[in-house]
Amino acid sequence: MWLFTKAAAIAVTRTGVAYLYALLLGKIPFINDFLVGNDLSETIEGFVNGGFVLVVGTLLYTAIRELAQRFPIVGRLLIFTNEPEYSE
Repeated sequence: MWLFTKAAAIAVTRTGVAYLYALLLGKIPFINDFLVGNDLSETIEGFVNGGFVLVVGTLLYTAIRELAQRFPIVGRLLIFTNEPEYSE
């Protein structure tokens, strides 16, 4: 039986924060205008914005984790500086 443990909460938070940063970046007006322009339907805009969040969020998460190994203070961008410890 799977329970939502402290380690799982830390992992979900650390991952979710990077995607939140990407979502906020996508809402910056000049980035949003570059991504969708003015001539796309709302459905296509949603796909473009979703793809942006997915790609940029993944890149941000990876970059922050790599930088945190060298500069531990950068790990604070993911809220929790410690990596989750999983146990069986």
